[in-house]
Amino acid sequence: MALSPAYVRIASGLLAGLAACAPVEAAPEISYQGIETRMLDETLVEFRLALKGAADDAAVRDYAACAAARYALIHDHAYVRPIRMTTARSFGTWRADAVYMISRERPAGGNPAAARITVDACAAKGIPTV
Repeated sequence: MALSPAYVRIASGLLAGLAACAPVEAAPEISYQGIETRMLDETLVEFRLALKGAADDAAVRDYAACAAARYALIHDHAYVRPIRMTTARSFGTWRADAVYMISRERPAGGNPAAARITVDACAAKGIPTV
């Protein structure tokens, strides 16, 4: 017995609707594990940090940028510029070792960010800072 085209369209629509009702897995909540800072010289700062629950290293990179921006503001600097960052994941924990340059004046080259704007964006996203 052949199915009519109208029946096939209705059945397809119902199946699509049921698929939309399927439970969606919520993204795991990120758990920020802390930050260690070390001043390398007057303008270079190293950050070692960790977090759990992230799907990729984007969250740990954001966490580092937020920490660097807050650190710059605490030390009366207006800009941060990433120098280097390494990330690694082990047993569900992302770790990063990052070095940032902090400065009162906008540094030339690289990809400098205004510390105040970065800290405000971090707060809006719920990312902790130093």
